[in-house]
Amino acid sequence: MWLLFLICALIIIFTGTKLTRYGDIIAEKTGLGRVWIGAALIPLATSLPEITSSSGAAWINAPNLAIGNIFGSIMFNLLIIAIADFAHGPGPLLREVTPGQILTAILGIFLCAIATLSMLLKPSFLFVGVGIDSLILIILYFLGIVVIFKYSKKTKPDDVLGVPEENYTAYSLPLTNIKFLIAAIIIIFTAIKLAQIANSLADLTGWGTTFMGTIMLAIITSLPELVTALAAIRIKAYDLAVGIVLGANILNMTIPFFSDIFYDGPPILSVVSPQHIISALIAIILTSIAVASVVYKPKRTVFNLGIAAWLIFLVYFLGIFLIFKIGIKI
Repeated sequence: MWLLFLICALIIIFTGTKLTRYGDIIAEKTGLGRVWIGAALIPLATSLPEITSSSGAAWINAPNLAIGNIFGSIMFNLLIIAIADFAHGPGPLLREVTPGQILTAILGIFLCAIATLSMLLKPSFLFVGVGIDSLILIILYFLGIVVIFKYSKKTKPDDVLGVPEENYTAYSLPLTNIKFLIAAIIIIFTAIKLAQIANSLADLTGWGTTFMGTIMLAIITSLPELVTALAAIRIKAYDLAVGIVLGANILNMTIPFFSDIFYDGPPILSVVSPQHIISALIAIILTSIAVASVVYKPKRTVFNLGIAAWLIFLVYFLGIFLIFKIGIKI
């Protein structure tokens, strides 16, 4: 089982690197830029493990596991920004990111705030078997993606970052699209298999229903985001790296809609433990740190790591400790 786990992880690492390269070529060739490609296109491949694992948890009547996986993944995804800053080298990573990322980040904060409000108010209204709150989340997601798309069409501020466009002149856009699709399919199925293996290992090792189990599941399902973001850093596509993280987070906020479809009961956000509000608020704080850093663009570093990255590390681990002390029941 551990060997299968390792094989799946290696496949994701190799294919994720290719996916990032193809995504960067598409961003350059189409003129859409890395903001929209990172926010919408690549997350479609990297976030499906979260969608399938949370929907599966809802199907087996484990709503807290379904929602816990969402916010656990969002928190870890934001930690990826700090990890990417470390991989980036001297100077803060977020200083080199264009303001277009603020649109995606604010959308993420807005969606998390709506989910938090829903968990507080616990609305029971269903529309065709889906909670009205989940329906609002997915509608706002698509409206936000349209706004980001229009912004990317109107401005292309990131074309000076990363690999220069002339380096991609030898690449064919139609062939790159096909390669991107193949890589995405491989990542989707491998990541789903990886999550299944992780669940089996959780049962075998005994931490399947523990706090550590839910944290590990969130981290494992976020492996594609980690790999693709670090691959983007490697080719100096900094907007793409941050966009992948923020784009995955806004896509994750559509998961309550899919979980509601599979959950046999009232709206899933109305029945989960109130402790998930803590996770959602931590996600909002982490995203706000990233937004502030993109706006302010601080130059100062501590041990070659930006102040924002240190704050993200600190808030993430304090948040994990707080959630552990509170003890979310699954």
